[in-house]
Amino acid sequence: MANSFKLIIIIGGAFVASAFILFLLSNGLATWSQTKTESGETTFGLWRVCEFTGDENETPCFNILCPSEHLSSSTCAKIRAAGVFIAITCVFSGICGLLCIVYCAMSGDKKLRKLILTQKILALASLVTGMIGVALGIAGTMGISSVPNLEIGDAAIIAIAAVVGNLIGAVTLVLAKPYF
Repeated sequence: MANSFKLIIIIGGAFVASAFILFLLSNGLATWSQTKTESGETTFGLWRVCEFTGDENETPCFNILCPSEHLSSSTCAKIRAAGVFIAITCVFSGICGLLCIVYCAMSGDKKLRKLILTQKILALASLVTGMIGVALGIAGTMGISSVPNLEIGDAAIIAIAAVVGNLIGAVTLVLAKPYF
């Protein structure tokens, strides 16, 4: 029975660790929303805006500054909060995945109950902060009223996949019962 518990912890930890990688990727990409115009393509991320006009001598990306003449204060606040929540999610899910590795390396020790409880708490905290971050990120980048015809971008889809993976991992870890 102890081996099946260890396997469940490995599976749950693998889902949370994969969510960590996906959250990290989505946080860094500048494609949460995008639009195409006659002059080129514009993409919006949680930290940067990129305007691709086809001119190779031009630097297409710049940091999102708050307050901005292009973004309302509420939109800017949502985008900034989303970036922070996803960064916190990366920390929680990364530590949770690391604790899974530590548990597997130290398996058989009865003092590991606190480690297992910490894993469960971090998995749930990662799930909650990730859901908040993704919701704020999509609402913020899709709610830019000065830009017409916005479409959801690749980074937002990656973040949604990360939330799903994090949900599977958190449920697996929380429902796992240790056999000591």
